[in-house]
This record gives sequence, C-alpha cells and structure tokens, in this order.
Amino acid sequence: MHPLPKNAFLAPIMEKDETFKEWVEDGYGSPEKLAQILELGIFMLFFLEEDTFSRREVQDVVEAMKGIVGELRKPIAVDKLQ
Repeated sequence: MHPLPKNAFLAPIMEKDETFKEWVEDGYGSPEKLAQILELGIFMLFFLEEDTFSRREVQDVVEAMKGIVGELRKPIAVDKLQ
C-alpha cells in the first residue's frame, strides 16, 4: 500500500491544506491518482461478506470516501496558488 509521508504528523505546525497536498503528492503522485484508488475502495466495499461491519458503518465510510474524491477533483482556486 502507499506509506504515509515522513512529515504526515506535523499537521499542527503546517497549514492543513499544505499538509494534505504534500501527503497526496508524496504518497500517491497526484490528487487524481488518489481519487482513482478511493473509487476502487468504494467498489471493493460492495463485496464485503455479511456481518463484517454494520450497514451504517459501511455507508459512513462510503460517504466519507465520496466526499474526499469530490474534494480532490475540485479545481484549485487561482488565489490559493499565489
């Protein structure tokens, strides 16, 4: 799997957006690559065996993953690049 970047636990020191951006780039190369991996994870959740997790737990995970995928695919605001 993809390891956490070395500085992943410096979040309190760094800005949240910059930390997440570095984590994505260090671990996955690009936001699109991470989005593809998360979508695969969503697909894999459909093949869980019964009684592994509650239906609500699985739905919560899927919603969180969908939210991350959506955020990763949003265009970056021009003012944030400067």
